[in-house]
Amino acid sequence: MLFACVLQSSFAAAQVSQNLLSEAPPQYEIGAGLIALNVPDYSGSKNTRIRVVPFPYYIYRGEYLRADDEGTRARLISSKRHEVGLSFGFNFPVNSEGNSARAGMPNLDGIVAIGPRLLFRFLTDKPNQKLNLSFATRAVFSSKFSFNNLFRAEGYSLEPTLNYWYQWQRSQLTLFSTLSFEFGSARYNQFFYNVSPQFQTATRPQFHARSGLVERSMSIGLGHRINNRLFIFGGTSWRNLAWAANRHSPLVETEDNFTFITGLVWTFFESRQKVKQL
Repeated sequence: MLFACVLQSSFAAAQVSQNLLSEAPPQYEIGAGLIALNVPDYSGSKNTRIRVVPFPYYIYRGEYLRADDEGTRARLISSKRHEVGLSFGFNFPVNSEGNSARAGMPNLDGIVAIGPRLLFRFLTDKPNQKLNLSFATRAVFSSKFSFNNLFRAEGYSLEPTLNYWYQWQRSQLTLFSTLSFEFGSARYNQFFYNVSPQFQTATRPQFHARSGLVERSMSIGLGHRINNRLFIFGGTSWRNLAWAANRHSPLVETEDNFTFITGLVWTFFESRQKVKQL
């Protein structure tokens, strides 16, 4: 939902491998990447930060565990047209200092999430296109990542997502796009948008968040394989709270957040072992 969700979209863009549509891609691809992006403190915040984030780049196409253009997940049941498995999510902590809407309020702890995901694949007979529809439900936990406060339940989220890829094979240029809606339980939304009585001010009234739509989002971008080792990408993401259940929270300063992403990936190694695509 916040910075890490944008970051995950960036990772998904970076995971557009040159072997995206290959019938027998390598099982492993390992490298390193760098992403530069502007990002709001949280969805609905006017306060944005420019982040430059190095990250390890990995593609793993195992029988049960996968990390590729379709995300990082554990596959329980899989075929050419559908997949049932586990999906994961995370969110970095958010510092309230320097954010006018949250001034004087506690920092937001980091978040980890896990739950089942149902994936449907369309256009499976198209050699240069992919269209996927997924439904992910995750239990959400906040954490200070310390032994004294390891995990605290923060409700659950539901996220239907539509992903589309198109690859111009001769030029190694890839279009990637996403449309998603995120819904949250009351406790999940309260984690981000509640204003308790002790934190209300003349300009920040008390607010009790409820369950419902968190946000809708769209992203689009292009990636280009310069050579067998170097891949560059760029794109933009739009997140909107106009239909959100808690858009009237005083912590929502704007209904629109735009993020611009650019980055590169350098691949060090590809395994000789090949795997058959579903």
